[in-house]
Amino acid sequence: MKAAEYERVVSDLLTAIVETVDGLAPDVPPGRSNRLKGASGYSHQIDVSFRAGSDLHLVECKCWSKRIKVDAVLTLLARIYDIQAANPSVTVRGALATTKGLQRGADKVASHFGIVVQLVQSANEFALRYKNHIHLGLKDGGMPLADTLTVAIPRSSR
Repeated sequence: MKAAEYERVVSDLLTAIVETVDGLAPDVPPGRSNRLKGASGYSHQIDVSFRAGSDLHLVECKCWSKRIKVDAVLTLLARIYDIQAANPSVTVRGALATTKGLQRGADKVASHFGIVVQLVQSANEFALRYKNHIHLGLKDGGMPLADTLTVAIPRSSR
């Protein structure tokens, strides 16, 4: 799957999931023209982004043959920081959509900074977390999104 196709799959899945959880259909633009300006003045290209209430979600899509290294996590973290500084009225949240997962070390940094790791191998095979819900797609030859399993996870009292 090519990068643009992978971004479209992630965008379509997130649109359906946010609509299911929040009851609204957000604009979830993918691709090279999706840019958000940071406090630095730099216009960041974000693979997929959407706004839900006061949250701005940034999703970097990595359709790679290897696990994501810590450098990619740190790059997303810098983007989150820069965009958050330019938009103090919203909470900027980050996620990495990946076909392979993260390397050791990268997973620790992502977890520490609250970057969610989303596993998306295809439109039919995925595990996506949004708020306190996990949405799973199982490969069975073309299961529609409406038939995915949704599991609500109680929020911890930390």
